[in-house]
Amino acid sequence: MKRILSILSQKWPEYILEIIVITIGILGAFALNSWNESRIRSNMTTEILTQIRSDIEDNLSDVSGDYRRLRLGRQAHINVIRYIHSDMTYMDSMCFDFDFLIMDEYTTANRAGFDALKENGFDLVKNDTLKWRIRSLYETALPRIEAQGAFHEHL
Repeated sequence: MKRILSILSQKWPEYILEIIVITIGILGAFALNSWNESRIRSNMTTEILTQIRSDIEDNLSDVSGDYRRLRLGRQAHINVIRYIHSDMTYMDSMCFDFDFLIMDEYTTANRAGFDALKENGFDLVKNDTLKWRIRSLYETALPRIEAQGAFHEHL
């Protein structure tokens, strides 16, 4: 025991230096790990928000196309009613109107980005306004549009 105390009293500066170096190494490893996790999380956020933007652009294009076709369908219904009430003879152009009578449009939103955000946590998005708008779009607006059948005036 005396021998151990003797060695410790002679080499205590070396041992303290080793303890300090090991402590700094451990703290550095934790800092590096934390930085790496933050970087990965930031990259994930960027990827998810990019996917959401792409999904929204696709959804807007789909809804715009549906809207145009529904407007044509509405006009076709009006034309067919006029044909019926006016006793017009059949014309080739009427076949398009009759075709539009059975046309149906519906929207199925692309949700890959939103599903990824939900899965990884909404806290990935730091901007509260952006987070609220994304949730409002995917949880309120798009389900209403998807639930609408064709030829609804408020679509």
